Formats: sequence, structure tokens, C-alpha cells
Amino acid sequence: MVACAIATVLHCPLLDKDDVRHCTGPLERNGSLPVSMCNKLSYAVLWYVAEWQMASSILQPGVPVTLQELEPSSELFRQGASLRVTGILQSYDLSSAVAVIQDGSASFKVDTQHLRDISFRTNSTYQFIGELLIKPDNDAILQARVGRNVDGLDLNLYQQSLVIRRQYEAKLRSSRE
Repeated sequence: MVACAIATVLHCPLLDKDDVRHCTGPLERNGSLPVSMCNKLSYAVLWYVAEWQMASSILQPGVPVTLQELEPSSELFRQGASLRVTGILQSYDLSSAVAVIQDGSASFKVDTQHLRDISFRTNSTYQFIGELLIKPDNDAILQARVGRNVDGLDLNLYQQSLVIRRQYEAKLRSSRE
């Protein structure tokens, strides 16, 4: 009952081993599988479904990118791409909830309408995670689902860490092939 109530409030599916176990009943009744195997099968199916749902989740982690990389020619510039951007707040329009962040010569718009409990101060550094919305004229805006103030973050050092991270991830991918 409690799990069902929580799933209802969170608007998420409830996965229950007993639901799967109910489906294995005919295998048990006709003697195809012993009870212990039906239980193991039920858990195996449940974990497979949970892992598959997590792997194919609509909500993806934000890939860290620099503002300079968000150009139409970039492979990262894709409709719906889940990205993490960081920059200094140049302006914020309260009526439209659109922030403009800048890093070096590159600037980028961020739609903050879904964010709560964040106050904006120009010349402060912010980091946002969200999905990229590209308009027909290649004008793009990040629809933020997460935002935070990261004053004190050294943007140059942060960008260097992104380069090192990408080199490591590339090396890791090539070693798995």
C-alpha cells in the first residue's frame, strides 16, 4: 500500500515482484518449473525491466559542454540534447524567465521557468542542466531543469578539466573496443 501511494504521488510506475510471480504461476502449476525457480525467474525479470527502464529513461544526464561548443556545426548541437552549461550571468528577464550567460566571447540563452528557489545576480556564475531547444533559424535555448550558483568556480580550470575528462572517456571507450 505504501509503495503504491508513493508511486502515485511521484507519477512513476510501481514494479512488484509479485506481479511477475503471478505470471509464472502456470509454469509452476503444470510442473514446468519448481517454486524456487519461479521466484528466481520473477526477480530476474523484475531487475531486467528496472535496468532497461533506467537505461532508456527519457531523462538523461547533462553532458558538460562549453558555450563555445554550442554552434550549429557542433555534434553537440542536437534538438533535445541533454546538456550542462556554465557561464556568467549577463542578463535575466523576469517576465520571460530567460537568462543569458556568457563565457569569453560566447553567450547562450537559458529558459529558467521550471526552476525554483534560485535567485539570479548579474556577474555571478551559474551552471544549468537541461534540454536544448533549437528553433528553425538555429537560434537555441536551453530549457533548464536544474540550476545553481557556482560563484568561485574558475571557468578556465573547469574547461581544462572538461578536456581531460573527454580524453579519459575516449581512452576508456577505445580500450573497451
